[in-house]
Amino acid sequence: KNTSIGVVKVDTAASREAAAGKAGFQLVTDYRGVNVFSAYAPVEVLGVRFGLLAEIDEDEALAGAAELST
Repeated sequence: KNTSIGVVKVDTAASREAAAGKAGFQLVTDYRGVNVFSAYAPVEVLGVRFGLLAEIDEDEALAGAAELST
């Protein structure tokens, strides 16, 4: 199916926080070794807790600011 869902282990500060039932936003190093801004929260579905992560590479997120400063 050309996806990494369920294949790549994600063990970051943000994923551990979400799994522990916490929500937040922080800059972390992702599973690729790249700095990302990560928003995270726990989600419960049918009694099972999941950690939801939404991430963007730091370089991508700050590209506009970098361009404006040159």
